[in-house]
Amino acid sequence: DADRQSRELLARALGESNPGAAPAASRRVSGALDVFNTCSWERTGLVTLAPELSSGGDRVVDSRGKPVPSQRLSTGELAFLAEKVPALAAKSYRVEAGRGSIKGEVYAAGASLKHPAFTLRLDERTGGIRSFESRAAGADLVDAKAATALNDYFYLPGADLKDLQRNGRPRITVQENGPVAASLRIESDAPGCRKATREVRVVNGLDHVEIVNTVDKLPLRTKEGLHFGYGFHVPDGTVRLDVGWAVVRPEVDQLPAACKNWFSVQRWVDISN
Repeated sequence: DADRQSRELLARALGESNPGAAPAASRRVSGALDVFNTCSWERTGLVTLAPELSSGGDRVVDSRGKPVPSQRLSTGELAFLAEKVPALAAKSYRVEAGRGSIKGEVYAAGASLKHPAFTLRLDERTGGIRSFESRAAGADLVDAKAATALNDYFYLPGADLKDLQRNGRPRITVQENGPVAASLRIESDAPGCRKATREVRVVNGLDHVEIVNTVDKLPLRTKEGLHFGYGFHVPDGTVRLDVGWAVVRPEVDQLPAACKNWFSVQRWVDISN
């Protein structure tokens, strides 16, 4: 009931006649879309439209009729880049008949992702990110000497580290191949799970990497731990955790006898120098 009421409220705010038809971030009138930025700062981001909201074509234009980068994804969704949407405001777009943008500098090849700002390479034995070469930093952000790459899967039954297990041999496929978004899909058997799926995505115009991990967990009742490891190469880096009411530096901001088995992180972890 709460779900229905919230959708009806949103539909009235957006002026929709069909409460269940539109997503929270946009509305559609004859192919027209308003993309809202609810934050207090200007944002650029990737917008994805369901197939039923983008059946008119693969071409997206802004309010002045200027084409914006767009791409039909393998899921059937239409993706486009909404650039510099003002704070607490919206920008208007329109979906039209025609092909999507052919401009863009991201693509996937084998087990690698190319982006103007960085190059990612996956470990074909584990599915983790074994190399993250940042052109801006002039360095590889993966610590080759660490016990884990980036986004490495580990499973610990019980509490003895000698029993630590990895996932099975991964199957790496190209999910999206640019020019707006490029991604690799990593599927594997994984101890403690029926299956683990990881997707690593880069977007042209955005200077970050998106990682989505999906685990089909087995209903075990014994002590266990499922982990994704991140062996970042950040020399003299400081770790900061968002714990809701404060920002905490592990070890530094804790009493000597404090519990350090886990941290109740809310939204982010920052490692920087």
